[in-house]
Amino acid sequence: MATRTSARFPAMSRLTEKASHCPVMGPALLISSTQTGSVSRARSYASLAEKSAVDEIHKTEGVFPVSAGVVCPHASAAAAASKSAETIRAAKMAGCPAHAHKATEQPNVDTATIKPEPSKRHSAFSYEQFYTAELDKKHHDKSYRYFNNINRIAPRFPVAHTASHAEEVDVWCSNDYLGMSRNPVVLETMHRTLNQYGAGAGGTRNIAGNGQMHLALEDELATLHRKPAALVFSSCYVANDATLATLGSKLPGCVIFSDSMNHASMIQGIRHSGARKVIFKHNDTVDLEQKLAQFPKETPKIIAFESVYSMCGSVGPIEKICDLAEEYGAITFLDEVHAV
Repeated sequence: MATRTSARFPAMSRLTEKASHCPVMGPALLISSTQTGSVSRARSYASLAEKSAVDEIHKTEGVFPVSAGVVCPHASAAAAASKSAETIRAAKMAGCPAHAHKATEQPNVDTATIKPEPSKRHSAFSYEQFYTAELDKKHHDKSYRYFNNINRIAPRFPVAHTASHAEEVDVWCSNDYLGMSRNPVVLETMHRTLNQYGAGAGGTRNIAGNGQMHLALEDELATLHRKPAALVFSSCYVANDATLATLGSKLPGCVIFSDSMNHASMIQGIRHSGARKVIFKHNDTVDLEQKLAQFPKETPKIIAFESVYSMCGSVGPIEKICDLAEEYGAITFLDEVHAV
């Protein structure tokens, strides 16, 4: 149908004639004819295909004469434009519905008189206003935190003074349980090390390498726990976060079983791992076993718990949890920072 000539409009194919009656294609053809232009422009298109004009183009471009049998791209394009223009002209004269209405021509407008609408000025985001509003909310709901000024006095453990040296308090919330921060042997070792190596490591291990003291500490910790090696972190929070995040993300399809009273650092590490988390009731091995039994033994599992829980002081059933881990194919992650 695409190549057969319309009986009513010889310069138009039957497919184009049918499309002109379509509610969708009809307007599209009308727009196309409007873009093509008037009859005078149609005649100018046709004139482009004249042999003398094409020959002149070839002479200018240095490709004259054109080999026999070769279809010239200039002539092909011009002929196609000419045929399209003649088709549109014939259709308009025959009353084709797609070309029944003459396109409304845009009036000539002096572009110099057109003034663009002024763009709306948008002020920058008010960061200070946002900060103030957020702080006001914290003050209003009483969640704004104030930290006490506490300064422990080494010779008088556990006594400390506040911002005023005359005001003294006893500190029982520190993790310096055994008062090792004031032990004479510890202090003497620290002084000797400071005099020899100065303060600070000079950078992270990635930059400054390992320090002799760190390696000695790791060897001693490994011996204490009867393990082949140990790794020292800057804090237990960082250790819990980094270790659980790494294990949980690397073990394929890992499921982490977490005691409901676990420290925030462990919760953060589990969250960072992206692994599935199952919370069991605090120190409840029956509840833990029921949850472990819901997963195949071959599924990687981690049971994360503490030996001594910092917020409530309870002691975890370590032996029973280790037995469950062995039975259900899990490994254990034990936070002992408040026990050791």
